[in-house]
Amino acid sequence: MHQQYSMYAKKEKPVVINTISLMWLTISALIFLWGFTFVDENPELALRCLGAALIGITGVVMIMITVGIKWQHEISMTQTIFLIGISCFATLMINAVTAEFAKFETTPMPRALFGVLLGNTEEILFRGWLQTWLLAFTGSLLVSVIFSSLIFGVFHGAVYGLNPEAIFVVIGCSVILGFVFEISGRQLHINQSSHGIINLLSYLGGKG
Repeated sequence: MHQQYSMYAKKEKPVVINTISLMWLTISALIFLWGFTFVDENPELALRCLGAALIGITGVVMIMITVGIKWQHEISMTQTIFLIGISCFATLMINAVTAEFAKFETTPMPRALFGVLLGNTEEILFRGWLQTWLLAFTGSLLVSVIFSSLIFGVFHGAVYGLNPEAIFVVIGCSVILGFVFEISGRQLHINQSSHGIINLLSYLGGKG
């Protein structure tokens, strides 16, 4: 198989990280560590935090094994703000349709913080790894975005018990997130920021 479509096409399709990406990773790690301290008091919360963390850890490991990571020294703030704005809209639509289903308890951790953890790790796995690997493997942006979005929608449907209409909206908004991720040059901080910020605001406002 031609190297462009190789499972290990690191040079062709790396995921781009920078200081903003590392900030979100650090925040997520701190949220996870705090949540896991309640393993004796609230094992269900600790288990939720562990599950969210494993999503991100799996994503990071698979990125390193398959497509690779590229460090970005300079950040274009104009592009970042514009693309984060589009991503925030898509994430807001996802939260709007899943709000009535995503009812779970995270006490004593604020749901807003858990939402930041989960949003960040989901982007690492579904956009950072799965979509990027599919793009490197198939050579088709359309296939990679649609297929990863389908899995993203099924994942949310299974976790939150969404109805078909909500799953359809989640998949459609995931397609937007997928194209934004690729347009940005696979800069992970774009989707991390939008998903983390919207989850934080949604849960603080009691809308998620």
